[in-house]
Amino acid sequence: MTNDNDVKNNNSHFLAYIVPPITSIIYYLTEEKTHHVKFHSIQSFIFGIIFLVLFIFTKPFFILVSLFIKPIVALIAFYFYIKLVWSSHNSKSYELPFIGYFIKKYLKNKNN
Repeated sequence: MTNDNDVKNNNSHFLAYIVPPITSIIYYLTEEKTHHVKFHSIQSFIFGIIFLVLFIFTKPFFILVSLFIKPIVALIAFYFYIKLVWSSHNSKSYELPFIGYFIKKYLKNKNN
């Protein structure tokens, strides 16, 4: 039997990925301060910012280069977005390469 609090925490870190930079900030500031909610909120925020920056910086390049880079960036972003949402919804903690390690280290130092 699941506890209502467990379901709420599951939804919190799942919902942090819906609109990455915006919802992650909202859930980080308003929800309970559990480790999973913090981790997924920060990871969602960084994920959203990285891909927004990549889309913005590929825009001013030559049209030919942009035509090849943007679809690749979009596919990579879509893959990681689906992987993050799916693993979070199933209560699995998926760490993005490099980013997840530093977030865990940050949260560990912050709790000490």
